[in-house]
Amino acid sequence: MLLLKEQPALELDIIGMHARELRGADHPAIRCHGYLRKDVPAERKKYNDLLIGARMVVNPSDVWVGYSSIIEAMYFYTPVITSRYQEFTSQFGEQIAFGHYVTSDVTDITRGIGEVFAAENYPQLCEAAHAAVKDYRWDVYVEKLLAKV
Repeated sequence: MLLLKEQPALELDIIGMHARELRGADHPAIRCHGYLRKDVPAERKKYNDLLIGARMVVNPSDVWVGYSSIIEAMYFYTPVITSRYQEFTSQFGEQIAFGHYVTSDVTDITRGIGEVFAAENYPQLCEAAHAAVKDYRWDVYVEKLLAKV
């Protein structure tokens, strides 16, 4: 709600949770979609539409990090706000050019989101997100796997 005071036009789409699970999710700017299954065409379309239309993806959890979801968002040119966890930092480094690392502290999360919204180089953040994962495709993965086997 801190950011809504500063930017009343903000909208928040939450994937993976229902409004009944969150205190304060009854705000008109917050939409909870529950778990979206990619094997169900309508839900996959909703998931992809949300990613493509997102200004950024935020997952500050250090427990349920959603690595593949973050990578998928980046592939769709979406900057990320995420926790600093070993799998991610070993792949992308201690500093990222496509978003921010944050802790679970609400002030830190708010700062990270605010910085992406205010970024004058937002198009470059989008390009950097995609560039970092452009080769994360099944055909490339299978080729690397076959080379190792």
